[in-house]
Amino acid sequence: MKKLIPFLSLIFLAGCSNNSTTLQVEFADVSGLQTGSPLLLNGLKVGEVKKFSVLPSAHILTEVELNPLAKLHQNDTFMIASLDLLGSKGIIVKVSNSTMVLDLGQVQKGILEPTILDTSFVTAAGKIFGKITTEAQLDSLEKEVKKLNKNVEELRKK
Repeated sequence: MKKLIPFLSLIFLAGCSNNSTTLQVEFADVSGLQTGSPLLLNGLKVGEVKKFSVLPSAHILTEVELNPLAKLHQNDTFMIASLDLLGSKGIIVKVSNSTMVLDLGQVQKGILEPTILDTSFVTAAGKIFGKITTEAQLDSLEKEVKKLNKNVEELRKK
């Protein structure tokens, strides 16, 4: 029994110890991200979102409980991205070429993954507007957009 007490104490202390590290990432927008969302490094879950707080800049400070065995590096990028077709979000680590270990005492800057709709629209709009060279073409485009809006409104009424 005397040998069992130190062993049980060791198990109790090991269970009480916190084997995680906190990573802080600042995002301008955390749409879709929630507590429990994963932090993925090359597809492997190495952390989990634990807490959000609003900064004076109106940005969101996201606290992530990080597995201490996960090795993150300076210049790694933290990006909120869709994880599946249902819209679940997580934080993906885009690994950099740096060999310098990330300073977890510093708040990291995060980015939001552009959606396919965003990038497709921007690309298409850039192609259209890049070809407009005269006032007459701009007027013609404006008339077409107004016709399109009118047609959409009529369809909504039906």
